[in-house]
Amino acid sequence: MVERKEKKMKATMTKKEYGEFTTSVDFLQKEHNIDIPYMVEEVNGKFIIELLEDIDVEKLDNLLNSS
Repeated sequence: MVERKEKKMKATMTKKEYGEFTTSVDFLQKEHNIDIPYMVEEVNGKFIIELLEDIDVEKLDNLLNSS
């Protein structure tokens, strides 16, 4: 059996970027029924976001850009 190690996406954001991120997450849930589980940690005024699942970010970007 082969185990696939998933690389979870991690990003550091400003307060403004984090606000935009949460708005996008809410939109994807409401309009497309897509859940994006993530953890957030605030460090010195920056927000460190880690996605908890392997997510097709390109697909999500396309959904956000087409609306």
